[in-house]
Amino acid sequence: MVFLRIAVGRLGRQFSTFVQPAQMETTQKTAKMIFNDVMSNPARKRFGFGKKAAIVNVDIQKAYTSGEFKTSYMTDPRQMDYVNELSALARSQGLPVIWTHVAYMESAADAGVWGMRTNTPDSLQNIKLGSRRAEFDDRLEIDTDDAIYLKKMPSCWHETQLQSLLVYHGVDTVILTGGSTSGCIRASAVDSLSRGYRTIVPIECVADKHESYHFANLTDLSLKYADVLPVAEVLAHLKGLQSSVSQGGAKAMPGAFDSATSPRAKRSFSTTAQSTGSKTSPQSKGLSTKSGTLSEGLSPKVGEGGNGFIALTPPSEAQVAGPRRDLEGYAWEYPDPKWPNGANLAINLVVNFEEGSESSFHHGDNFTESVLTDGARSFGTGVRNIGAESLFEYGIRVGFWRIMKMFEERNLPVTMYACAMAFEMLPKSAAYVRKHSDRIDICCHGWRWWPQHNMPEEVEREHIRLAVESLRKTVGVTDTEHLGWYGRYAPSVNSRRLLHEAGFKYDSDSYCDDMPYWDTVDGKPHLVIPYSIQNNDAHLAYGSMPGHADAFFENIKNSIDTLMEEGRGGSPKMMSVGLHQRTIGHTKFAPGLKKLLDYIQSFGNEIWVTKRSDISKHWWNTNPGGLRPR
Repeated sequence: MVFLRIAVGRLGRQFSTFVQPAQMETTQKTAKMIFNDVMSNPARKRFGFGKKAAIVNVDIQKAYTSGEFKTSYMTDPRQMDYVNELSALARSQGLPVIWTHVAYMESAADAGVWGMRTNTPDSLQNIKLGSRRAEFDDRLEIDTDDAIYLKKMPSCWHETQLQSLLVYHGVDTVILTGGSTSGCIRASAVDSLSRGYRTIVPIECVADKHESYHFANLTDLSLKYADVLPVAEVLAHLKGLQSSVSQGGAKAMPGAFDSATSPRAKRSFSTTAQSTGSKTSPQSKGLSTKSGTLSEGLSPKVGEGGNGFIALTPPSEAQVAGPRRDLEGYAWEYPDPKWPNGANLAINLVVNFEEGSESSFHHGDNFTESVLTDGARSFGTGVRNIGAESLFEYGIRVGFWRIMKMFEERNLPVTMYACAMAFEMLPKSAAYVRKHSDRIDICCHGWRWWPQHNMPEEVEREHIRLAVESLRKTVGVTDTEHLGWYGRYAPSVNSRRLLHEAGFKYDSDSYCDDMPYWDTVDGKPHLVIPYSIQNNDAHLAYGSMPGHADAFFENIKNSIDTLMEEGRGGSPKMMSVGLHQRTIGHTKFAPGLKKLLDYIQSFGNEIWVTKRSDISKHWWNTNPGGLRPR
């Protein structure tokens, strides 16, 4: 056996006295506080935006964004809005937009070692190809020319075609959105920097399950790997590029879409979804499949056309399912609504009566609803969330009666947006509504508190029938004509036609105006009384309004003051105020409603406080401006 002895001196090493390194810092601050300190006092210069960016949206899929799954999380309620806005701005300039998602085969062998640690229904490897967990969030606006990559590991770069796509487009800056901040965003950002890309992380566009993980990783990313910026700054940068493009500056952007040389310039095309690098794009079923050619005299240009790259020949109006769009409306030429007593404003206060009809194991559903419940999260399918149930229960056990007491003391009318099954579960509440039917009317909010935008036509028709039949039995509804309907969030393309068939003369499935307006269904007039998401206590629960009673009051007061000024100036309007029993019915928010009701009453006859059915009857009877279709 031969031993080699190497003299240190021959290697050219010089050793000095060992110096003890500094001890790891400790602190009593939270991760969020540390992050705020770093953002307020940056110690390093930014990488900055380069010459050309790409948007890479990482794993914004239902496994992580839908409350039906235990694995879901939300940090900023407007995350999807910001992601959509960033992506749309990028497309308008010919910048690549990429979406990634994770999904695994039935055996989960493709999850590798990463999938070995647990094996529950909510485990990573059980996000199966083609499953609901693998689908992109329904709120996302994914274009047919966006790239969609199926990935298996944390980084969006790992064994996907992302690198070659970005090289092809001459990209030097990657803007990352999605989740989780501590997982796939961090892994993707480290890989992005390692590959030589300037990396941008818009704060409001990434999310995690816990604020400690979220802010600790944002801090680390900011100090080492990426520019962590407010989304407003990223949007401003892209809008600046958009302005440059609109002024003819697109060709100055290296790698920008060049219509003169592009092979797409004279090509017919199909907008059928293509999943680059994945045979099973979970979003592909929801994308448009219309085909078309360039309109005569048009050529592809950055920032113009139907999808940001090319100008499409639009389909005829008859080819688009559902009600037609009317972008102009009254164009500020409002008719005089002739409100009773010459009122300058009509206000309809709406209490959403949903508790008891929400998704629940007691109805045979396989998960617990958790929307508008002070931050309660669904535990996913198969697991009952008794905590979320109790938050709904507070709304009807306490909130309903507290709110009704306020209206009764002031002798004010109110509309119940009633989910029919809720009254079946709550006979005492139903009896109260029947007793006070002179002040309380019903606008149907569905048979159950379920979204209807994607219901098959025959299912939706049956839900409408069941709802009307139920409300007749529980609260004595007799007038279907002026019963009214407001679905959960958005109607389907069939809703208005089905309601018209069922004898409804109005619905409130719109947010587009401050005045009722006419539509037609099968050539016959149909009234739309718009509702409001803005004048709504839901913002208290979502966090998009400061969480105290005065904030609610001041927000609604601003709307009243604006509309009163317009009404006194000769243009009276209508206003809806949305209330939820499990939100405004809480002790900390209820004083805001009290102040609001008193403020409304202080205007006397200048404000007509009314039921929704009375607005419908008034509009049908008086036909303001003679605008009802013949």
